[in-house]
Amino acid sequence: MIEMVRDTALYTAVRRLSSDSKRVWVASPYLGRGARNIFAPSFMTATDKRLLVDIKSGYVDKAELAAFRTWAPDGTRTLRRLHAKIYVFDKGAIITSANLSRNAFERNREVGVVLTGSDMAIARNAFVALYKGGRTISAAQVKALPKRKISLAERGGSNEGTGKHTTIDPWEAMARDPDQAAAGSRTQPPDGVAGPTCECDDSIPKLARERIAAELKQRKLRRVRIFSSGDGLKATRKELPYGCAV
Repeated sequence: MIEMVRDTALYTAVRRLSSDSKRVWVASPYLGRGARNIFAPSFMTATDKRLLVDIKSGYVDKAELAAFRTWAPDGTRTLRRLHAKIYVFDKGAIITSANLSRNAFERNREVGVVLTGSDMAIARNAFVALYKGGRTISAAQVKALPKRKISLAERGGSNEGTGKHTTIDPWEAMARDPDQAAAGSRTQPPDGVAGPTCECDDSIPKLARERIAAELKQRKLRRVRIFSSGDGLKATRKELPYGCAV
């Protein structure tokens, strides 16, 4: 099956297809800060993550690339002059104009073709061909990347004259010093979600708390510590395997 989507429907398609998908393959020359939030929270438990970028493009966020390389050290590659944007999951794939960045999915006017069933082989085969031509990104290459100035758009804020057509619902953002989370208060999971607890400060949106608590229950993890600042949701990288990465 082939379906054309754009703007909010494109984001919704990525969230839906990435939910509980063990395979998350992405070809995107640009990689923005906090881009993992475009996927469903279950992205962190995907066992087959592959990322293809162009580190020479000048538009690859150093922190985000380092995180992807931590999750998939042998699955993060670079391909010079890459311009294709392909997202492949267990139950579908998307060929799109949208890079893996919050700016693309929240502000840019992007379109994509969603492929399911036997049709998704088109995207899967295209990704494999590109991925084979890429080279594994080393820790030294990540370290050599310059730090980029993070825009308000990437932090979830708003830039004058660039209104959002879609709002990404973040479940995790950049890691931060654990000591800065000490002022957080313990929040019990919502009704119907028993067991795990979330240590959050009161500014964490209720919907985000509920989704995190539900994900914790599903993954049989007991506790996660999350806090917020002006940059959005934060999590402590060293605390839990799910809560921070999350």
